[in-house]
Amino acid sequence: MPQDDFKVFIQNAKEEYRKIGHVECPAFRGEKVYFTNKGFNHLIRKGHGIRAPHQQIRRIRLLKRVKRVLETTKMFSEHRVVKKINSTAHFWSFEKNIKGKNTVVIICQINKEPKKFLSIFDKKITENTKVPKGTL
Repeated sequence: MPQDDFKVFIQNAKEEYRKIGHVECPAFRGEKVYFTNKGFNHLIRKGHGIRAPHQQIRRIRLLKRVKRVLETTKMFSEHRVVKKINSTAHFWSFEKNIKGKNTVVIICQINKEPKKFLSIFDKKITENTKVPKGTL
């Protein structure tokens, strides 16, 4: 994709992302999951670096699935807690089989702040891939 087209793609994606605002999630008893700049930036960046353009495009194209995953999945697949000196971070993953691939959505909550979208990616389902109960 030419650089100018790529810039337009990213700008349009950011505008569409902002329109999501929040999603009510049954796995959190209807609690809202917010879509902030941090989540969009994580689609573009990893750590202090920028993701390769093809990775950015792939993740952004998956955004059309995020509402479906969060609104229809009643159980999260995994929950991790990371404790630091002044904060506790919770990370939840949600997986849903869509068109033969597991779409994975990551939600984050720092301390008592609202839950926020962090990332989305997909992975092929193989015989060795465990599909969480209730995601098909």
